[in-house]
Amino acid sequence: MKIRLIAVAIILMFGVVKGQSNIEIGGYGGGSADMTTINGDLALTIGGHGGVLLDNRWLIGIGGYNSFFKYERPDGEKKLQFNHYGLYTEYRFNPKSRVGLVTGLLVGGGFLDSEDRPGKIGENGRDGDFVYVVQPAVKLSVGITSYLKVELKAGYRFTGNPGAQLYDKNNMNGLTTGITIIAGSF
Repeated sequence: MKIRLIAVAIILMFGVVKGQSNIEIGGYGGGSADMTTINGDLALTIGGHGGVLLDNRWLIGIGGYNSFFKYERPDGEKKLQFNHYGLYTEYRFNPKSRVGLVTGLLVGGGFLDSEDRPGKIGENGRDGDFVYVVQPAVKLSVGITSYLKVELKAGYRFTGNPGAQLYDKNNMNGLTTGITIIAGSF
């Protein structure tokens, strides 16, 4: 059901853009540092997104994030990483103003990676299978120059069940908040 709703939203976005004439085309990309929760504990997330900006409002592109965290096990502390990547889209309200509201959505897949090597958790160090990831966000965007913006964001990460030994989807779902610096043609 969630996948259908996302597909309908993307189709509607393309319809709105196609219905307009004299569309300006630009693009931008940027990096992000976030704090998120995994298993109720804080985790550092580093990543970014970028793409083509249509009519100064719609961004269609790709994004990816890596969350780093530790897990206490009876045999000692283990470092884990949740990697997720996918298609990214954004809508910018009042794109010409210096301060504006932005909504974003990452739809893709991810996996849980461990410092453990083959034979300890999984054959390639992964704990579990690839899972879907849906991560909506709301941002406050502040223009620094005509080509540079800083954004404060808050969102939530929804995941599928990774079938992992250490975690299930309830452990991987979580709030995320952070800062993004983007540069490009707005």
